[in-house]
Amino acid sequence: MSMVGRTGLAFAALVVGLNAAGAAEATRLGTYKNWTAWTSTDDNGKICYISANPQDKQPPTLDHGDIFFFVIDREKAPVFSADGKTVTGYQPMRGEVQAQMGYAIKLDGNLFADIDGKSYKMRAADQTMWLYAAADEAGFVEAMKAGTQLVVKSTSARGNDTTYTYSLSGVTAAMAEIAKACP
Repeated sequence: MSMVGRTGLAFAALVVGLNAAGAAEATRLGTYKNWTAWTSTDDNGKICYISANPQDKQPPTLDHGDIFFFVIDREKAPVFSADGKTVTGYQPMRGEVQAQMGYAIKLDGNLFADIDGKSYKMRAADQTMWLYAAADEAGFVEAMKAGTQLVVKSTSARGNDTTYTYSLSGVTAAMAEIAKACP
């Protein structure tokens, strides 16, 4: 495997919440056009996800770092108390949408994901963005399967507006692969 492939694999494992103490190395299930399907395990069980890099990064004059977009399924995801401080149990999680940026994100910045003209507001913590409303995730994933292009917009902590364009070609096949691996 090339250094870029190993680096991308290691980075992808970190992003989806795997840690050295409780995680197995991610295994590539297959690449489907622009999307790759992966599986791994952590202390809570199996994790399956698809990932892609943007085909276009704007503005071209910035050092964007490593940029990924994920859809993640977990066998057991923690459920937190209302104050977010205590794990109260575990449940399966399907279709968590996540964008990983190579820089700190401005929390009150222009954070959106757009699929073929339909816009979804996003929220951020550090270098990661999620859909603002978790209730939108299932519809977002279905829109990805039916769509042709995903555009993610963010604002860096330094105030730079950025735009990332992904082809959605291969999403349906990659999602089918992780559905088999994480039923």
